[in-house]
Amino acid sequence: YLKTQSSNVLINTAVDALAHLIESYLNTNSNELNRVYSSQGLKLFGEIKDKLREPDDETYARLSNIAMIAGMAISHTGTSLPHGLSYSVTYELGVPHGRAVGIFLGGYVELYKDKSETAKVLELLGFSSYDKLKAYLEALLGKVDVPKELSERNVELLYANKAKLKNYPFDITKEEMLKLLS
Repeated sequence: YLKTQSSNVLINTAVDALAHLIESYLNTNSNELNRVYSSQGLKLFGEIKDKLREPDDETYARLSNIAMIAGMAISHTGTSLPHGLSYSVTYELGVPHGRAVGIFLGGYVELYKDKSETAKVLELLGFSSYDKLKAYLEALLGKVDVPKELSERNVELLYANKAKLKNYPFDITKEEMLKLLS
């Protein structure tokens, strides 16, 4: 099935799974069980991340495993800020879901206040810094220009959504959320 998909569909789907792994690991509801899943999925993603543009049979098999593991991880925690911010970008700008989520991932990892946890995420993925993760995601997904008005409205809606905010374990201001959009 994966072999029949366009490169963009494959990449967007893989990035959505990556978002599930990251958001599950960096989450209020995170615990030892989902961290086992998240850690394994992040490690596997790190091993194939540079093959997404030209996948081979092993990459396809690993992507299937990553998606399954990501689903198990996120089922324990629920999604967090990147998913919450992505919906209006998909609905109003027509950006595919995985791509929309992916544009917020690097900022989310960088903004996350427990740096020991983000260091572990970066290590598992094989990145030496937030900038390397952000550059990778932008190179993979391309740049998405979100109009300032949509960004501000998006943050207002998410800030009012206590169910989505509860999965982020730290207090966060609207200004900090806007940083995720830049």
